[in-house]
Amino acid sequence: MLSLSLDITRRPHSFYVTIAITSGGGYSGSTYRASRPGGQWFADGIAVAGATATEWIMTGPAEGAAISYRIGAQVSNVIEMWMPGDLPASLRTQGGWWDPKRAVTTTGGKVTAIADQFGVRPMLQANAVNQPDYAASLADGGPAMVWPDTANNRFVAPTAAFAPAYWMLVLRYRSGAITTFPNEGASPEGDYPSLLSSGASPNRVMGDRGTGNLFPASVWTATASRNAAPYAASLLPLSKSLVELQGTPASAIWSLGRSGPQIEGDPAFARAWRGPIFEALALGGLPDSTQRDCAQGCFAWRNGTQESLPLLHPYKDHAPRLR
Repeated sequence: MLSLSLDITRRPHSFYVTIAITSGGGYSGSTYRASRPGGQWFADGIAVAGATATEWIMTGPAEGAAISYRIGAQVSNVIEMWMPGDLPASLRTQGGWWDPKRAVTTTGGKVTAIADQFGVRPMLQANAVNQPDYAASLADGGPAMVWPDTANNRFVAPTAAFAPAYWMLVLRYRSGAITTFPNEGASPEGDYPSLLSSGASPNRVMGDRGTGNLFPASVWTATASRNAAPYAASLLPLSKSLVELQGTPASAIWSLGRSGPQIEGDPAFARAWRGPIFEALALGGLPDSTQRDCAQGCFAWRNGTQESLPLLHPYKDHAPRLR
């Protein structure tokens, strides 16, 4: 007589709990979903208060944490997003990471301080007339530090000099549709708007008069990469974009949006930035290709510019993860 043996062992996928990202790139605001109900969400092994539903929305404090879901003794797979803090200390020491989405101090709608997420060098501005505006939300995202469209002297600065070799910023110039920087003596726009500066030559990166290019002489760098494209002199038009700069390290009070040196003929002698800065990263050395890809992907997904990355970029369709 033929004897049949039936394997009634449960398949692993029907027993173990799993998690996945179902909306967003995995950073703050993204939706995580567990395969089974009745559990608890964890971040770095610590229970997330009130997070017991099948779906959970990632919040800022949990970005970069190891996210898991537990039902009794069952533990899900782990999702851990790549963050700038995962860069090696050798790059972070002469750098900083400033993000209004994570930590910013305001008074009366003005930015008085923005924390360095590396814990090294916060940027400050005690003088009310020099403080950038704070916007919790703009049409193209936020929060952001915002500079006026006209000539101004607003900026935030560290308390001591440092020597970065590389910058990555997410920012916009004015409306995002302007194709040339103001001409000499233009009013009320003011000429030579500066992305970065120590307030003195040659430590400055600024737009050139009457062109869409960066100023070509006596600057830290005269080329930039937009949205992970090749470096070029042209910067405008600049809608909300990922902008990278690199140059020979020079120790200075590198400041965000700070006006370059005052020159006769400049209205109000004010050459600070025009428009919002959403996030900024400075490093003391050049990241390697893998590190740069991760940083580009992270900044793009966290600021909603991932669709502007090149078609073949490794993080065009998904954000970088450690696991």
